[in-house]
Amino acid sequence: MNPQPHASGRAPSIAVVGSGPSGCYTALALSKKLPGSAIVVFDASPTPYGLLRSGIAADHQGMKGAARQFDRMFASGKATFVGGVRIGDRIGLDDLTAAFDAVVVATGLAGDRPLAVPGGDLDGVYGAGDVVRLLNGHADAALRHQSRLRHRGLGTDVLVVGTGNVAVDVVRLLTKSDLELHGSDIDDDARSLLRADDIRSIRILGRGPADKAKWDPAMFRELADVAAIRMRVDGQAVAEVEGSRRVDVDVHFEASPTLVHAAGDDYDVTVRTSHGTQTHRVGAVITATGFVERDDIPWATIPTADLHRVYRAGGCDTGVLGNLGENRTSAGAVAATIAATIEIDDHRRADPLAALRDRLPADAVSYEDWQHIDAEEVRRAPAERCRWKFTDSAELYRALAHAERPAT
Repeated sequence: MNPQPHASGRAPSIAVVGSGPSGCYTALALSKKLPGSAIVVFDASPTPYGLLRSGIAADHQGMKGAARQFDRMFASGKATFVGGVRIGDRIGLDDLTAAFDAVVVATGLAGDRPLAVPGGDLDGVYGAGDVVRLLNGHADAALRHQSRLRHRGLGTDVLVVGTGNVAVDVVRLLTKSDLELHGSDIDDDARSLLRADDIRSIRILGRGPADKAKWDPAMFRELADVAAIRMRVDGQAVAEVEGSRRVDVDVHFEASPTLVHAAGDDYDVTVRTSHGTQTHRVGAVITATGFVERDDIPWATIPTADLHRVYRAGGCDTGVLGNLGENRTSAGAVAATIAATIEIDDHRRADPLAALRDRLPADAVSYEDWQHIDAEEVRRAPAERCRWKFTDSAELYRALAHAERPAT
């Protein structure tokens, strides 16, 4: 960091908690509105970019390419990345408000909205966000070691609740062939864990009518183009099978689950429709009805006098995980507010990280470290994949420890 002095005698200092799209777009906007500022982006993960890395579907590499502008920001020194640091552990929000002139919390909505029906918390009911993170090779994904999945995968019949883009992503990633996934960074071990190739039918339930479905029409067409899919929407044919594998995808609107009941290794799901009540036996239920904020942000630690210097950006502010364009717009508005109102306290250090140095974990990850991780994931990828992610944090840190670094 090489912050340039402002009218007060030093540059503003801003901490951003969360290096996903909203956090990085906020840092980028701040670097333009307050050039020379000391901007530090913290993330609990050792790798940056949040949803760009682990939330956007593995076969949508064009969208993931948005990270390149953030690479340029960190590489140029306009912002500093500090990964592997969960705010609330060794460093609290109160420590950030003491060291920085402003703090932006951009931690997104990390939890899947639970299925609020009896049986909605059974082992075979999975959040779509958790499934996408697993398929994206997220380090230490919650589902990777679940005993039920290791025993039987998702089963041959799957029920998906929700008609948004995340629901479409899940169904597409579970039904595409290896050839159709060529060039992606999907975690093939995760697909094997889920036993995706064993799936024969997927029912998608939408609570409202068809014209209220939240998926983008282009995303729905992309799903219909998957070679293995034979699709019906409320009984009407939409797509026929083009390959040797067949997966029946049936979309039902005005249909809501009311009960999930264990039936041996499977589940009986009671569904209320406009025509009455039905029961579907499935191996797994995947909920894709939205996301909620994680409950471990230590808001209560912020001194009341400092609350006016703490801002929210992105999903944890709006309650909605927007698309990249919406993230960028929201981040720009937050940055504009900070630029107009920030108060520089000359008693704080010009390099705010110096005040926290003794509290950072020894294995905190820098942007240079991330470049080593990035290069190694690309290097070790098989020919049909663009990268092979580290899916275990311990493995990632071991690789980082053995990375070759230029002599100093």
